[in-house]
This record gives sequence, structure tokens and C-alpha cells, in this order.
Amino acid sequence: MRAADARAQGLRPYALIRGWAVASDGSGGLTRPEVAGQRRAIERAWQRAGRSPADAALFECHGTGTAVGDPVELQALATARGAVTGTAAAVGSIKANIGHTKAAAGAAGLIKTALALREGVLPPTTGCRTPHPLFAGAASGLRVLADGEPWPDGASRLDGVSGFGFGGIDVHLALSAADEAPAAAATLSETQRRWLRSAQDTELLLLAAPDAAALDARIASLAACAAQLSRAELVDLACTLSAQADARLPARAALLASTPAALAAGLARLQAARARGETALSDPQAGVFLGIREATAAPPRVLLLFPGQAAPVRSTGGAWARRYPEVARLYEQAEVPAGDPASTAIAQPAIVTASLAALAVLERAGLRAVRAIGHSLGELLALHWAGAFDAACLLRLACARGRVMAEAAPGAMASLACTAAEAATRIAGSGARIAARNGPQQTVIAGSEAQVTRALAQAGGGVRLPVGHAFHTPAMAVAAAGFAQALAAEAARGALQPTVCGYASTVRGRLCPAGTAATTLLLDQLSTPVDWQGALAEALDGIDLAIEAGPGALLGGLVRAQSAVPVLSIDAAGASLAPLLGALGAAWAAGCRLDARALDADREARPFPADWHADFLVNPCEAAAPESAG
Repeated sequence: MRAADARAQGLRPYALIRGWAVASDGSGGLTRPEVAGQRRAIERAWQRAGRSPADAALFECHGTGTAVGDPVELQALATARGAVTGTAAAVGSIKANIGHTKAAAGAAGLIKTALALREGVLPPTTGCRTPHPLFAGAASGLRVLADGEPWPDGASRLDGVSGFGFGGIDVHLALSAADEAPAAAATLSETQRRWLRSAQDTELLLLAAPDAAALDARIASLAACAAQLSRAELVDLACTLSAQADARLPARAALLASTPAALAAGLARLQAARARGETALSDPQAGVFLGIREATAAPPRVLLLFPGQAAPVRSTGGAWARRYPEVARLYEQAEVPAGDPASTAIAQPAIVTASLAALAVLERAGLRAVRAIGHSLGELLALHWAGAFDAACLLRLACARGRVMAEAAPGAMASLACTAAEAATRIAGSGARIAARNGPQQTVIAGSEAQVTRALAQAGGGVRLPVGHAFHTPAMAVAAAGFAQALAAEAARGALQPTVCGYASTVRGRLCPAGTAATTLLLDQLSTPVDWQGALAEALDGIDLAIEAGPGALLGGLVRAQSAVPVLSIDAAGASLAPLLGALGAAWAAGCRLDARALDADREARPFPADWHADFLVNPCEAAAPESAG
């Protein structure tokens, strides 16, 4: 419709088509797209619009995801835009959301960009985990977005849409908002934020029933339709199931699925397990969990594990911050320092912040632990969990601890595959000391570079650790003195309190009761060995499930080396939500009384109807009667 006619009828345009053009790839055709043809279409459309493609903040690409087509399209866009100063243009393709709709693909892209112009939002680039090398550096003038953004401050609301057809036909449209005035400085509205944070890389589907027969029937009902769902309907189903999940019911199952096909496979796995009479199943790799318990059974007892310096160092909240607003706020407030991740001054605040993110999301999910244990730096987190100090104090202590440890004398550490007693014998006389008892066959030693070199030679080898200091030895005495000042400052402001519940201390190698004071433990910890093995043995007593509540998965391996208790690592602040959702799925199937509704309460989804069935449109060409012969 013409803009003037629309306004005369009282209709508000979503966007205006300012220019359009059609070009051809010539002999390129379907299987060999050409940069020149696509570039001609782009340049002609923007010339007709009276603007330059360099003025656009967003481009909706044809984007079929092919090894030939995508690089050609990116080169055509980059060369048409020329040398661009300022913010690079965002690119995306709706095919990553709904697939290739063939003849309707261009219309779908047009609708997407018109909505982006109306809302003043640059949409995230769906499904692009590894950007093409052509995006590297500022030269391309193009970028992919992990998150949606407000339209750039001061930029005109202009975007372009490309659509390429069979036979080498190239079409490009230059669009503007109905009001093309430059965008004012803006932030995303709460509604827009809610839509943007609804996306997850995988879905957790929770089932609960009063008995095994009812659970079997629910699994069968879902299995009958799972493969026919769209990805959007998979989200709708997951959110609907979360809202319906009743934590009081004893027959449960949980599945992780990133696609309808994965859901169908998981349901088939559950059906096979039930056909064999199984009442319990936990397969984190496949994302399939089953637990049928007595209605009177007590909830499982959960242990939280907090990692130390060896955990991954992340300065941002990753997929967690994009999905959970409490994690995004945490990272904004924590101001995690950037720099060399090997430095304790950088690593320790980052690891603590990620573990706080884990606690925040587990709190949202309603998961309650009965005990906690932390390795090295993780002792601070275990004390925080036990009520010795709040999150703000914890972050200040992590920063202070990391800073004073970074200033300590240089040193080295190594891991030996033997017991602590054997290690003591092997390194005797080298000057190196035992720094951590990590398990039955894992002992860490530390000392000066020369001392550790001698110790490894005497021990017949070992694995050097990527650290530059001799942690948990007397070499940390100077650091302990500096940390004592930080603890004294926290005590003076009343931030340190006795613990309100028991926890397992790797400083003492045992359970510490409620009422434990933190100061002496934290000072002793810097220069005495970590007794993870001893503390873990007591921490695991009576535990049904252990969850590593921090970045990485190192502690899970240490638990498996010492116990048969199931353990899952949630890899806090990582690039995927799958480890977190898998742990929650395992906890649900084990009988934990999670707040399932809270998991998806802040997501945008449609109710999934109980009587859902697939509807397909009939292609009139295929429905036509065949012509008679002759």
C-alpha cells in the first residue's frame, strides 16, 4: 500500500520501502552465486532510496547457511557498504528461526525487518555460535549479535532486506521506519527484554504424575506428537509443562531437548526404560531422567560443591546473563575485572561471581541443599552459603584474596597420581610440600620452581599446574598478613558472622557445626594444605545428589574418584544452559521439590493445548488431478 493512502485511511505503517532493485548473477545461477550480481542489487536499491547502504544499521540476509552462499552474500554486503566508520551493521536471517520457506522466504524477512524498525530493536543473530571469519575485525563493517540491542543512538532507522531466487535472481529492498528521524538514546523496554531473554539453547521438560501408570500415559501422549512440533512449539510445551509440574507427585521424568527430534528420541528412551520395568534412570549425556518413588519418600539430600582457582575464568555471565536477569544484575554490580585469567587478582573475583550466579539460579529453581563444601577459594563460597557473610562481603574478600596472593613470591605446583602418604615419601628432602589432598590417587605439591622440579624428578614425574605461586604452603605467609587486614576491615563493619548452619571445611578436613567463625579458617587456609579428600568423605555422608555450583566441571571428577554419589556440574556462566538444566532435571527426577513454575515464569510462550495435533496446508499443485494420457 502507498504510504499516503495508508495514512489517509488512518493506518499506521510499520515501515516504508524507500528503494528496491533486481539484479542477476548471470551465469552464476542457483549453485554458484556471484558477488557482483548481489552487490548491484544492493547498490541500486539504496541509490533509488537516495541513501547509502552504509547508513543502514541492520541487514536481513538471504542466509541459507551454505558454505558457498553465505561468504558470497557477506562479501557483497561489505563491498557495497564500503569503508564504514562507527558502529558496524548487524546481520541476521529469519531462516535460523523458521527454516527456509522457499517462495515466502523474502516476505518473512521483510516482516522481520519491518517489526525491527517499528520496535527500534536490532534483533539477535539466531543460531550463530561461531561467526564466519569474514566478520573478523572492523573492516567488514558487519557484526552478529548475541543479544538484542536498542537501535544505535543517533542512527536513522534504516535497514535492508535481501532475497535470492532460483536462476540467479537477486532482490534487495531498502527500508526505513515510518518516521525516519534518527533514533533517540533508548533502552529496551521490559517487554522487549522479556522477549529477548526467553530464548534458550535447550529446553527442560518436566513431567510429574501420581503413579507410574499415569506417567507412562503422559510420556506416550507426548511421544505421539513430539517429532511433529516446530521449535517454537517445543518452547511452548516446555513452559506449559513447567507451569503444570506438581512437586508433590512421586512419579517423575525430565528431558533436555534442543530440537523436536531430540525430544522424540528422549521420550523413546524413557518408553524403552519403562518397558523394561525401570523406575530410575539418570543419563546427563542424553538428557533423560526418570524417578518413580514412594509417595511418602523424603526429598533427596543435596550437597553443593564450590570450585577453586582451577575453574574457568569468565568475565561475563554468558548465556546465563542473557537468560536470567538476576545474573545480568549480578555481573553489572560485581564489575568483574578483565585481564590475565592466570592471575589470582583476575580469576578469583570471576570464579566467585560465577558461583554466586549459580546460587541465584538454584534459588530461583527452589533447589535447597543441606550441606556445602568448597575447594580452596571455594571455602569462601561455602562459608557464604553457611551464612558467615553476604554476597557483597564475599566479593570484597575474593578481590582482596586474589590481590594479595598475586603479590606473593613466585612458585610452582604439580599434581601426582598417588596418595598423600605416598607423595610425602616420594618428595621427601626436595623442599616441596603437599598443598592439597584431592583424592585417593591425586595429591598436589607446591614450592619454589627448583623445589618442585626436584620433587618431580624424585617422584618419577607428574603434571605441572598452570599457576605461578605455591598456594597453600608457608610461602603464602605474606599474603595471609595482607588478607588479615581485609578480614579486619570486614569485621569492623560487622560483615562477618558465625555460620548459621554446618558445612564441610577443607581447611579442617571435616564438618564444621553452626556457630563456626570464619576469620581463623580463612587465614589458615592460605598457608595450609587443602584436605578435600577428608572433608568430602564427611560431606557426602547421607547425600543423595551432589551439584557443582560454579564454573567448569573439575570437582565432579574428584567426587566420582571417591564416591558413587551422583554428581552433576552446572558450568555456571557458561555458553550453554544445558549443564544447568540437566542438573535441575536430575534433581527433579530424584524427587527434589523444585519450583518448576519459576523456571519459565519470565518467558514469553503460548499455552500448549492438551489436544494438540499438526495441521498441514495442502499444496494445490499437488492436489490437482493428473492429466489423462492421450
